Amino acid sequence: MNDIPARLRRLSLLRLKRMRQVWRHRFLSDAERELTFVSGVQRSGTNLVMDILERGWETDVFHESDPRAFDNYVMRDVPVIRRLVETSPSRRVVVKALCEASDLTRLMDVFAPARAIWMFRHYDDMINSNMVAWPGGRNQIDAIVKDRASGDWRGKGMTDETHAIVREHYHPGMNDASALALFWYYRNQLFFDQGFDRHDRVMLMQYEALVTDPAKHVGGMTRFMDVACRPSMSTMISRGSIGKKFPPVIDDRIRALCDAMLARLDAVWKARWEDYA
Repeated sequence: MNDIPARLRRLSLLRLKRMRQVWRHRFLSDAERELTFVSGVQRSGTNLVMDILERGWETDVFHESDPRAFDNYVMRDVPVIRRLVETSPSRRVVVKALCEASDLTRLMDVFAPARAIWMFRHYDDMINSNMVAWPGGRNQIDAIVKDRASGDWRGKGMTDETHAIVREHYHPGMNDASALALFWYYRNQLFFDQGFDRHDRVMLMQYEALVTDPAKHVGGMTRFMDVACRPSMSTMISRGSIGKKFPPVIDDRIRALCDAMLARLDAVWKARWEDYA
């Protein structure tokens, strides 16, 4: 955020929130605090969700750039996060969990009763965004096809079946967009591997729906989290991030693989949305 007026407005909001929460929740018990993780695949709109939730009066939001909760974008150990939750003046603490997507089930158990919001976005826009942010990046796919453990968090949680699919669709000469498409596929597979399509404390949110009808879908998120919805939480959203560029060139077989995954995610989102509407 390079816009200085916007940064100042954010700091003012955070100071006002802090004072308000300290006063209103000065007798808050541990049982009244609840942790929500925001997860999914990188460049899928999780930053937007964090910014939206940060505007709520009842939330305490820890972005992945916050050194209190993260070290180089990786979440700190459980005792550190627990201390942040226990000392928060808010009844709803929000923590990003991107690198930890494969470990989300365990984290939700450790911090039970916890919730999670899993963001998903069309792979074309995710890839285009990724290639702008990290040109030349391939998320270590060339190493991961040989050894899942070689990619640090990137290969964690991948099942034998998923690894076999990745290996089947990989070839050394594939372009960066195809490599990122495989990353999008296998990281979203973690949603299903952990049974989140059947988990009533995990909300699946489609990025395109959120930005095209923000009032409706921000309202759904706040109902899911049991927090009040403020108008400014939805008026900050712009739909200009959808389809800004031509679709990237992706191997046909990998595009078909991603289309099938996108259809699975869309089906779960449409079926579950009534739970929050």
